[in-house]
Amino acid sequence: MKLLFNSEKTKNDKSGILWFKEVTEEGLSEDEVEKIRRYQKIKNILRWIAVLPGSLIAGFLMTFPLHWILYLAFNYGGTTLFGFMELNPNDYILVEHTVTPFVIAPTFVLTGFEIAPKYKIQTSLVLTILWIISWISLFIFFSRQIELRGILSLLGSLLGLYIAWRKSKEETLS
Repeated sequence: MKLLFNSEKTKNDKSGILWFKEVTEEGLSEDEVEKIRRYQKIKNILRWIAVLPGSLIAGFLMTFPLHWILYLAFNYGGTTLFGFMELNPNDYILVEHTVTPFVIAPTFVLTGFEIAPKYKIQTSLVLTILWIISWISLFIFFSRQIELRGILSLLGSLLGLYIAWRKSKEETLS
């Protein structure tokens, strides 16, 4: 089978329309073109299936760099966080506990934005709504007071939606 992308014009084309046109002009048979279309359809289906699990896994994995950044910032900075906040040496756990939802939420939304093959901003909106619904349901069923980390979680999901909106706007302009 021939190279799928043989020019810069087709590499940058996300719709695939020019790509199929050029592939057909190169002399591939209709059967080969149909195989390529089937492959792309299967790939898109698998990407849609991976949106939610991929977003959840990415959100979880983002806690590791956050932990190490905070740990190193506290341990090598002495009793200050990044040299300007005076804290108790054991407070990095409290800071990590508070900041973690703010980091997980936008990672969850933005990863879904990147994984989705089409309708990226709508996918981000759905993931943000799922995040907010899960936060509200946890609040209702566990009937706790609203804590700072819960508010940061909601703000993080809205920040992720805003960044996704800006990215989609930039993609449509270019």
